[in-house]
Amino acid sequence: MDDSTRADELRETGGRRWNGPAPAPKGWIRCTLRLLSHHLSSLSALAVLRSIRCRGSTPIWTSRSATSAPMPNKREEQLAAKRRRYWENREELRAKQRAYNSKNREQIRAKEAARRKTNGEQINARKRQRYAEDPEFRARLLETNRRYDERNPHVRAEMSRNYAARRWGDSGRITSAEWVARVTEYGGRCAYCSRPATTQDHVVPLSRGGRHEIANVVPACKSCNSSKRDKLVSEWQEAA
Repeated sequence: MDDSTRADELRETGGRRWNGPAPAPKGWIRCTLRLLSHHLSSLSALAVLRSIRCRGSTPIWTSRSATSAPMPNKREEQLAAKRRRYWENREELRAKQRAYNSKNREQIRAKEAARRKTNGEQINARKRQRYAEDPEFRARLLETNRRYDERNPHVRAEMSRNYAARRWGDSGRITSAEWVARVTEYGGRCAYCSRPATTQDHVVPLSRGGRHEIANVVPACKSCNSSKRDKLVSEWQEAA
C-alpha cells in the first residue's frame, strides 16, 4: 500500500490513526504533514512536529539538549586556534610585526594619537585598574619603562620637567627634539658659565610667572642652576 492510499484511508476515517503495518519513517512523515495541513492548520507547526514519533524508533523531533551535546562556541574555538598559531610561530610573527612597525612608524603614531585623543580617559582608567590588580602586568610594565629610560634618558628627563611645570600650573610643553636643539645651540655648555650643561633652567622661574616653553629655558650646569634657584638672572648676578 503506497502513501497516497494510506492518506486516503486516513481522510475517510476522519484522521484517526491507521492500524495497518508501520510505515517507513519518511512516508509516515510525509503523510502526517499532509493531514496536518488540512485538519490541524490552527496548531503550531513546531508543537506538532515535536509530538510526532516513528513506531519503534527514537523521536523524530526533540530538543537539542535531549539528543546531543551543546553546540561548541565557535568564537572561543577561533581564539584558541589563533593563540596556538601565535605560540607556534611566535618569533616569526614578532619579526614581521617589528618590520611593519618600522616601515609604518608615522602612520601608527598618528593612529595611536587619534585613538588616545578620542578615548584617552577610558584607556587610562583601564590601564590603571589593570596595573593595580595584575602583579604580572605591573612588573612587565615597570621593566619596559626601565629599559626605555636607559635608552632615552633625555626623554624621561623632559617628561619629568613637563610634569613639574604642570604642577606649577603652567600648561606649556617642551618636546625632547626642541630641547636637544636648544642644547646644541649652546654647544652643550652652560648658558651662564660655559661649563658642561647637565640641567635645564628657566630664565624666568615658573614661580615668578615664567612659562615652560623653549624660549624661556637654557642649558645650565648643576652649580649655576642650584645657585640661581627662583631668582631672575639680574637678581642672581647682583647677589653673586
